[in-house]
Amino acid sequence: MNHKKVLAVAIGALIAAPAFADNPAPTVTLYGLADVGLRIGSSGDGSRTQVESGQGFGSRIGVKGEQWFDDGSFKGLFQAEAGVNYSTGKNTQGGLPYGRQIYAGLSSSSMGTFTFGRQYTPAFIVMDSVDAFDTGFGGNLANTLGFSSFNSSRADNYAQWTSPNVSGFTFKGGYTSGFGVSGACPNGTGQECAGASTAAQTQKAGTGFLGSIEYTWDKLYIGGAYQNLKADPASSTINNNNSDKYFIGGVTYDFGVAKLFTSYASGSVTNAAGLKIADDNGWGIGATVPLAGHNTLVTQYSHYGNKLDSTHNCNLYGLGDEYQAAKALMLYAMAAYVHNSTAGACYPAGAASNDQGTVPGHNAQNLMLGMVYRF
Repeated sequence: MNHKKVLAVAIGALIAAPAFADNPAPTVTLYGLADVGLRIGSSGDGSRTQVESGQGFGSRIGVKGEQWFDDGSFKGLFQAEAGVNYSTGKNTQGGLPYGRQIYAGLSSSSMGTFTFGRQYTPAFIVMDSVDAFDTGFGGNLANTLGFSSFNSSRADNYAQWTSPNVSGFTFKGGYTSGFGVSGACPNGTGQECAGASTAAQTQKAGTGFLGSIEYTWDKLYIGGAYQNLKADPASSTINNNNSDKYFIGGVTYDFGVAKLFTSYASGSVTNAAGLKIADDNGWGIGATVPLAGHNTLVTQYSHYGNKLDSTHNCNLYGLGDEYQAAKALMLYAMAAYVHNSTAGACYPAGAASNDQGTVPGHNAQNLMLGMVYRF
């Protein structure tokens, strides 16, 4: 083949090849967050001072990416995020390699986003949005409003649709085929199979529906989420005979000089006989106030109420300061105090730290000092 023929073949191949140049190149991003510091705490079992990781924000390392279809109609996406304990080197979330999140899906500007895997629940997203402490540090709402029917901040085996933003409204809806169930139970045995005597029953254990509605306009945010699951985390088991129902809602508004946070949650666990074995509610109010010199004051009060036994009630008070030393670096000093009723066992735990817990009926307090580095 002479040079002219080679050139003609090459030009023909270029003309026939798909035109990928107009489509964005695939992106893959490596990212992370390191949160580590000192915690000084005390409760009914004495005081303790120790190095802690994930006090305000769970320390993590992750990778995420996306790629548009050739015609630009959809994009494929994925995210895999591991929780890391900077004080021990171990994985958090029970040692799961990608315990924070791991999912993949498709997204379209007109049809929304469809994702499948281990993901944050809509209820957790709303809780985080209406929490002055961003569900971190000792004063966060998960310590009072994350009662048994909340189950977990994440759902396994979870398929979710997130709508496009429509005039400020965003909708999420999903189904989990096994909330927290990590393996099969052919004989109905093991912790994850409690309450189910057959394989058919275990297939229903931990299943349920989750959803939320959120509205944002200028400086206003309103959110509400509801879930109905077949689970009973109060006894550390998953039981398809129990029905867990949980609602959380709240409003935030940024006045400029301060941002106000309000929240309310309620939940119940009903057994097969129709009896409520857990019935809880709670509420919170908080604020963030920007101060001079890159400082932000954070404060919040929240209350947990046990409607079946008020001796388990508790009140949580949180106060602290965040100092933004640089774009990627923040220093913090956060204090929290819990007043428990005679049988209350609330504790001012951090986001992902290894806290000591509270002896029922005793008050507890925590002082958290540390740094957050984002990369």
